[in-house]
Amino acid sequence: MNAPASAAHPTDDDLVLHYYAEDEGADRVRVASHLASCADCRSSFEQLGEVLALVSQHADEPAPEGFERVMWARVGPAVEAGAAGGWRRWFPVPRLALAGGVLALVLAAFVAGRWSTPPVTDPAA
Repeated sequence: MNAPASAAHPTDDDLVLHYYAEDEGADRVRVASHLASCADCRSSFEQLGEVLALVSQHADEPAPEGFERVMWARVGPAVEAGAAGGWRRWFPVPRLALAGGVLALVLAAFVAGRWSTPPVTDPAA
């Protein structure tokens, strides 16, 4: 049997909303009461609070001088290689032409087989 919703552990999303006080009404009360009674969730909430405090503390630091140039030098070759990839890497124009030709031959053989076979007549009729 499942535990009642009030006894269910809060999700990570619930804990983040509770940390920023963005949960409302019954959710806020439910998470607060659960944290008061569950040591594991309280520990998780405290760890999450430490991480979120660090993120908030360093969120407004500007990138060092030349950061964009250095990053583009690192990722540029991968971006250019990825642009040549995709479906064209697996289906270049010669392969597509060959596949289209084979498909046309199969279709022509099917149609020719349907038209060249005489209809079956029932000898009892």
